Amino acid sequence: MLITNNRETMNVALRPMFKGIIDRSIKKCSRCPGLNIPNITESAPGFGNIDSPVMFIGQSLCTACMDTQIPFTGGSGIILDTIFGRLGLMKKDIFITNLVHCHPPNNRPSKPKEIKRCRPYLDAEIMLVNPILIVGFGNDVKNAMFESHIPFNQGMRCVNGKYEGRTMIFFYHPAYYWRKGGLYSKETQQYIDIIVDYLRGYV
Repeated sequence: MLITNNRETMNVALRPMFKGIIDRSIKKCSRCPGLNIPNITESAPGFGNIDSPVMFIGQSLCTACMDTQIPFTGGSGIILDTIFGRLGLMKKDIFITNLVHCHPPNNRPSKPKEIKRCRPYLDAEIMLVNPILIVGFGNDVKNAMFESHIPFNQGMRCVNGKYEGRTMIFFYHPAYYWRKGGLYSKETQQYIDIIVDYLRGYV
């Protein structure tokens, strides 16, 4: 059962309406040339439970995510679904989003200007959900939230920090483990174990 998040910053009745405004703004966005083109570089807003005490942030939208309109679809999504399953949860129980809400052409890394232009949408989602814990995946997310290039701890492959009073933890992106060994490799299973153990104190 999820811990109740009592740290709300806006009227409960207005929060779903605010979510709709954010979603429509993301889908209509034209700030970045070449992005948010349907079926090519399309965007997708954050997905899941806006009352979740935990928020997951990925780097950018993948190709498969354009079809599902759900961040972390495909191999990364399978790893996250396994993590959620170990905790007795489903993806819809946690709020998941991306630093860049569009799919970069040819899966290229997001450009600094794209990250900067998309950041207000992420900040609005953080304000909406008001999570106790932020879990970020990948260097782009870590560097954007810290605004500095702190290296990952190689033993745990994670970095801890604070964001406006919220606890943050950053891990290597699950796509790294999916590409390297799939779901059942020893390294992937260790990665899953670390995240599951960490999340038990929050969900």
